[in-house]
Amino acid sequence: MHWFKSFTERFGLTNPVRGRYRPRIPSQRDMPTYTGNLEDALKYFRSTVGQSDDFVVRIFEIGKVSGALLFYTSICDKRAVEDTLRAIHRHRFPRRAPRPLPQYLVERVLSGSETMFMESTFELKQAIAAGKLVMLLDGHPPAIVISAKAVEHRAPDQPILETSTRGSQVAFVENIDINLGMIRQHMSTDTLVVKRWSIGVRSHRVVAMVYVRDIANPFS
Repeated sequence: MHWFKSFTERFGLTNPVRGRYRPRIPSQRDMPTYTGNLEDALKYFRSTVGQSDDFVVRIFEIGKVSGALLFYTSICDKRAVEDTLRAIHRHRFPRRAPRPLPQYLVERVLSGSETMFMESTFELKQAIAAGKLVMLLDGHPPAIVISAKAVEHRAPDQPILETSTRGSQVAFVENIDINLGMIRQHMSTDTLVVKRWSIGVRSHRVVAMVYVRDIANPFS
């Protein structure tokens, strides 16, 4: 098979990226767990899911404990984010941070939300890609995952004027935020990257390039 790889590489029949001939499938064994170090966790998530422009981190404080909310704006319900922050700010916490703090938040502050605990960063990245809200507390593992997916009611329709027998059979006719949200709903992977630009001197039209970072050739 060595001759076949050499032949395909010579005539450009493959897309080799740093010696890889196929996408690298992520494994849970390669992922660290969240141990309560908020600074290291934020660096890790910003270097992975944070490569996309629709990734947002909201910082908050509970007494002397720092926390962060991680989510994708294109698929996460913004009202759920604001409701979560409002519930934290309005709650009267005891002078000393209760332990375990994540359990206290779920039982006393976020009782009206569908929540679950996670420690694996692999599962946390998948949760963010699925439109959920991830809460990290400094020095207080595990992470809290809150259901906050904003589901678009209208599904992508088939194009009426531009019909084709081959290729995609869906059309995106909404604004760019809804279109990006529909793409993330159909491909909920943390390696899906969105890059935005504003083009035009007068119109300032917002455009986006969407790609899967572990498949697309970064040098093309």
